[in-house]
Amino acid sequence: MTKVLSQRALNRATLARQYLLDRAPVTAIDAIEHLGGMQSQAPLAAYVGLWARLRDFAPGELSALTEQRQVVRLHLMRNTVHLVSARDCLDWRPCSRRCTPLSSARASASVSREWTGTPCSGTPGSYWKSSRAPARSSAGY
Repeated sequence: MTKVLSQRALNRATLARQYLLDRAPVTAIDAIEHLGGMQSQAPLAAYVGLWARLRDFAPGELSALTEQRQVVRLHLMRNTVHLVSARDCLDWRPCSRRCTPLSSARASASVSREWTGTPCSGTPGSYWKSSRAPARSSAGY
């Protein structure tokens, strides 16, 4: 028989999955991909979010990821600014494109060309070309 989780157990599992129960021993990019992105309406929000979640987080790590364009901030869910990995960005983008102004969609396409070397078709699978498949959120979203 399948055991049904109590409300407390379900809440604890949710906190653990989001790295909010214990600080995780992972890198910033791994955490961002695991979470499927992070709210980053204010630029410093991602630093605080990672500091609260990661055991050995150093702010310079996120700064370097941003400078190297391994993570990007863009309008996604509910047209709120989120921080996602560059590998996940082009998979997330078509999901929110219908809700985004045309000027933002054009900006996304120009960024996409920079990453892939080809125009972004806006279709699933038009993600950043890499030797490995794009990361998928393991946080259950």
